[in-house]
Amino acid sequence: MRLEILPRPTLILSAASGELDSDTPDGAHRNVDVGPNPTLLIVEDEGLVAMNMESTLADSGFRVLAVVDTETEAVEAALRLKPDVILMDITLRVGNGIAAAKTIQRTLNVHIVFVSGNSDPTTLAAAQQTKFSGFIRKPFVTNRLAGLVREAITPKN
Repeated sequence: MRLEILPRPTLILSAASGELDSDTPDGAHRNVDVGPNPTLLIVEDEGLVAMNMESTLADSGFRVLAVVDTETEAVEAALRLKPDVILMDITLRVGNGIAAAKTIQRTLNVHIVFVSGNSDPTTLAAAQQTKFSGFIRKPFVTNRLAGLVREAITPKN
């Protein structure tokens, strides 16, 4: 499914099917070299989802540096730990993932992959104000998560 509402091409992954919905955005974040075992910060306010993501991604070769659930914690952890990739929920326990991404990107050149059930046109338009590498829709199939994250952060030639 193509999303015509977006002002620039965006990588939207439907994690249930694993299908790529549209093209990858261009921007400075695509220059981040992540290497074979990327470091990862998970920003997720649903405890069971966060634990599942952490376990799945660690088993797939990612090094999970931290799991946090608020906007402030996301910014603090990102600036302190400098991960290669941030998996960012949009609706957090306190604050907003899009606002956190904007703050982080003022200092760090990092891949942001939004993982959210909020994929309405207004939310996607707000997310477009960041230089995100991908957007994975919830609910997602856990065993596809690592592949979808790798696809989102792999530079396209």
